[in-house]
Amino acid sequence: MSFKGRILIQASRAKFIENMRIESVAESVHELSVTELQSKLDMLENHWNMFDALHLKLLTAKDNEEVLDHAYVKEEVYDKCLGMYSAARTTFMGLIKGLDESIDLSESFRRPSVVSQSAQVTHRQLPKISLPTFSGNFSEWTPYKDLFLSMVVGNPALSTVEKFHYLLTSLTGEAKQLMSTLPVTQDSFMPAWNTLLAGYDNKRLLISTQLEKLFSAPKVINRSAREYNALLNSVAEALNALESLGRPVKQWDDLLVHLITSRLDSKTLEDWEIEIGSSTEFPTYAALKEFVLSRAKARERIEMHASQPQSATSRTVSSNSQQASKPRPVK
Repeated sequence: MSFKGRILIQASRAKFIENMRIESVAESVHELSVTELQSKLDMLENHWNMFDALHLKLLTAKDNEEVLDHAYVKEEVYDKCLGMYSAARTTFMGLIKGLDESIDLSESFRRPSVVSQSAQVTHRQLPKISLPTFSGNFSEWTPYKDLFLSMVVGNPALSTVEKFHYLLTSLTGEAKQLMSTLPVTQDSFMPAWNTLLAGYDNKRLLISTQLEKLFSAPKVINRSAREYNALLNSVAEALNALESLGRPVKQWDDLLVHLITSRLDSKTLEDWEIEIGSSTEFPTYAALKEFVLSRAKARERIEMHASQPQSATSRTVSSNSQQASKPRPVK
């Protein structure tokens, strides 16, 4: 479904919830029976659940820049709709309770949420999971957002208050300061999450940050395993982030080969030129990556061997050799 279609659906659902709010305070509502009130409350709940679910999909979609610039976000349609839903729901429940005090509203009319056994297990285990953290650094945003969406936002076993609590505990520095004025209530989570999205889910800045990281990959100077691995990991992390941002990294072989070879020391670069030989075809990123990785593994083995203590047998042989080389005293 197109973005425009999803916005139209949200507008229709918001209008329905607004009408329900108006109807909940009209004089005619007092003429309704308990069954009729229950029916209206059920319709209100269903429309809100659908509105809430599509709202989350709009904000977490890869093309969410459009929605962030739309009047839907700028005019705080979600927050206004939440207020109308809450007011209408409270009124309907009060009317039902007034007509039949024996009805247990806490059980019969709480927001429907079918939580599976696996979701309940996730709920119990969540505090043991090391949540991602975000300080406000743009290079951290994409992996943080993806993990937080998976672990917290998309967890049906968590209430909005719990989600807001986990959001606060996962933020540090500048990002946490943005949340300092928000109260810890069930209505604070989505405004807080929207604030983060508006401030940091900026595709242009995220791409620029990752490109800067890519072109600042560390150099190989001493041909150590650590340096080879640091170069490969830095490039891979930037490429993964850029690919998730929709950049055509699969077509960047020429650029990547030029970039990585410019970070190699002269001896490794010479070995690479010998590796590709007299071929006139430009080498691939995969081939260069495999070459550097083989050098890293070779250096790991050499460094491991060099760091091992000399064996007892080697010390004995060395000692005997030294003794044999000593001149014997003349009798």
